[in-house]
Amino acid sequence: MGVSYELVVAAYLAVAFGLLFAWLATGAVVRRRIQFVSIAVVASPFVLFALGAPLRPDEQPLADGDLGGGDDPALLQVTNVGDGRFQYTYAFQPGGEIRTGISLANNGNVPLTVTGVGPPEHPIYVREYKFLLPPGGPATGPVTVFPGVDPTWTSDAFKPFEIPAHSEVVVGLAVDLTSCPDLKPVPTLAPGESLIPDGDLTYSMGFGAADLLPVDYAAFGISRTAIVELQGYMNVAVGNSSNADMPSCQSQ
Repeated sequence: MGVSYELVVAAYLAVAFGLLFAWLATGAVVRRRIQFVSIAVVASPFVLFALGAPLRPDEQPLADGDLGGGDDPALLQVTNVGDGRFQYTYAFQPGGEIRTGISLANNGNVPLTVTGVGPPEHPIYVREYKFLLPPGGPATGPVTVFPGVDPTWTSDAFKPFEIPAHSEVVVGLAVDLTSCPDLKPVPTLAPGESLIPDGDLTYSMGFGAADLLPVDYAAFGISRTAIVELQGYMNVAVGNSSNADMPSCQSQ
């Protein structure tokens, strides 16, 4: 849905070096003309950035928002880890799927379009990330992400969605787990049972399922991938007794 950021940077550098070599190889009259073109080339990134193009290598408009969380039968515990972040711990079920709500914020000056989500950070335990959208598109407030609780969430194929400038939206995030036979499952809580209290270390063994989320987007005709640090990151508890007991199985 746009030209890749890497291609834009490569093209800009090619034009800049081409002008430099042309300036060195020509006479004074042509050099003056090249000088005017060079000024325009040097100024263009700053103008485009001011208009909202995501050109800075160290800064992107797409980030985590202020809302998140959601109901899931596999949710065991929510832990406040400080700095405004929370750990959501889920019970491991081989080949299962866990869900949460996340918010994506567009801090830029122009709308951007979310085009997909990248591969998991730990593919030996996590098969895939998926965005879940209700029929009306992304929400603007807290969401319920488990179909048994709120049937508006569907399994329709993902469709790109837009986030207006200086706005945020809430979507569902589904994490598909592997079926690694050496990972031991953990029982879920009974319906209506309270979550395990913050600070209880009953389920201290497990793995990170979603923390730094690679989100693909396009803005101003340029495609990039932002690494979004989730305010509420997802951890999966397993029944294995120690780190030495954790397997190194391949993605199942």
